[in-house]
Amino acid sequence: PDAQPPRMALVVLLVDAGQREAAVREMEALTDLDPRNALLRLRIGQLLEALDLHREAQREFRAALRLDSSMEATLQAEGVRLTDIADDPQADPESAAGERTPGSFLSLVDRARRSAGIGRFAEAIEDYQLALGREPEQPVVHYELASAYSATNRLREAAEHYQRAIEQSPRFAEAHIGLGQVYAATGDIPSAIQHYRLAVEANPRMIEAHYNLATALADLERFDEAIVAMQRCLELATSAGREELIGRIADRLARLRKAVGQPSNADPP
Repeated sequence: PDAQPPRMALVVLLVDAGQREAAVREMEALTDLDPRNALLRLRIGQLLEALDLHREAQREFRAALRLDSSMEATLQAEGVRLTDIADDPQADPESAAGERTPGSFLSLVDRARRSAGIGRFAEAIEDYQLALGREPEQPVVHYELASAYSATNRLREAAEHYQRAIEQSPRFAEAHIGLGQVYAATGDIPSAIQHYRLAVEANPRMIEAHYNLATALADLERFDEAIVAMQRCLELATSAGREELIGRIADRLARLRKAVGQPSNADPP
């Protein structure tokens, strides 16, 4: 089932308008949201084929097949032919050796994501930088580069690219959270709160945004505001059925209420 119908509708509109590269970028963003969607990887591959990006398309087809072996019948039914890409050094960052070769924007981003996924952040950073050298107006790629910098504790560079992502996409909630976390790590809690609030405004149902906001407010002993934010966080986690988060959030909320002398099951102020 299509988990992101509005965005898929945008992809269709972009394709119909002949803006295929923009459509692929939108589908890549969808892949970030739903990384185990084999059918989505197949569709991205088909668009890449239409752009004559055959190597990149083959990687998407193979990703679809790895995620769901039953996709083989779908690939055959839709006339997709898998070619041998075993000798392609860009196909798998773990098998690449020697000099890293440049590629297209899409292949560089794909390689960077693979490297980041296995903790090879230096290589991921290099490829993200090369990709942005080709297409600098890419907020998602700036965000991913910033996250790679953050993972290696290069906070100044992380802040720079989170900011670039926000400049290009002001309502990019994840980028606001990332920048807020950098500010929090450097002790600038008021600036962190500012960006967490912007993340909440951009995506009011984002659990992480409310949790980070509540935690930062508590750090400044603004407990009443922190309780409101954490209560909302708990409501969202409960409605989403996020069992793995509910207990931790409820415990944090109880401790916040205890700090101001409220019973643990009190309504928010």
